Amino acid sequence: MIGQRKSQCKPEVRVVGIDASLTGTGVCCSKDGIFNAMFLPESKLRGADRLLSLRNRLFQLIDAFKPELVVIEGYSYGSVGKDFEIGELGGVIKVELREREIPFEVVSPKSLKKFMGVKRDGKELMVAAVKNRLKFDVGNNDNLADATALARVAEVIITNETKYRSELEVVRDMATSKVPKKHEKFPKCRGML
Repeated sequence: MIGQRKSQCKPEVRVVGIDASLTGTGVCCSKDGIFNAMFLPESKLRGADRLLSLRNRLFQLIDAFKPELVVIEGYSYGSVGKDFEIGELGGVIKVELREREIPFEVVSPKSLKKFMGVKRDGKELMVAAVKNRLKFDVGNNDNLADATALARVAEVIITNETKYRSELEVVRDMATSKVPKKHEKFPKCRGML
């Protein structure tokens, strides 16, 4: 900006929220609070081929965007479905982020709802919360709603700027439950044991 020294300029904040799903992954990239959500529809592939396809499409976006933090929705342990396959996808994403040295956090579905002020279950409630709180329309796509909310969690973690008490409470709880300091650089592997 004109008339400001570089130290006075607010740094650019780039974050990504991921709602990983085998039926369609929601991804939201946010740069300085401007959300851009996209849906990666299910591939006709199955097994390891589907995991590779999802990983490649997802990391093509992440590599191009260069986020300083990625927030992923954790597993919903009470859900009925393909738990093992979803676990595999989550593992692939976490390992890939780790290998690329991209810091990431995992937020439980319950904490994400609390963050957005949603008090009971219902996919439509998250869609409405994103539209009302974040002023971002995701249509009726709950995967995009979750991904956008996750991107907002990442923004709050990076900037420490909150608009609602529920945001502050969830991020504070995340920080106190961690053993290592947030976003420590990953140690380089020195070889095999």
